[in-house]
Amino acid sequence: MDMNQFEKLFRTIVSEEVEAKIQPIIEQVKALQNELDGVKETIEGLKDQLGERIAEQVDNPMALQSVNSMVDQLRKDIEFIHMKVSMSELEINRLKP
Repeated sequence: MDMNQFEKLFRTIVSEEVEAKIQPIIEQVKALQNELDGVKETIEGLKDQLGERIAEQVDNPMALQSVNSMVDQLRKDIEFIHMKVSMSELEINRLKP
């Protein structure tokens, strides 16, 4: 086996090993992206519901505080999911040759 054949074989093996390591991470990123899309849809629905409730209870400060609390929690959830997706993408990029 000459050096070129050895190098080609080595690159193929390394490429297959890296691909095997990356594939579960790619699947995880896709699942997180789907989850994020679901969260976005939920948020849009909640925005509509919150808009209706706010319109109904503008004079009720406790209701507004509750709404603000819900919006804050949703924002934190989205930031957490975004961070997980970003970390997974970073891990994928580090594993790529």
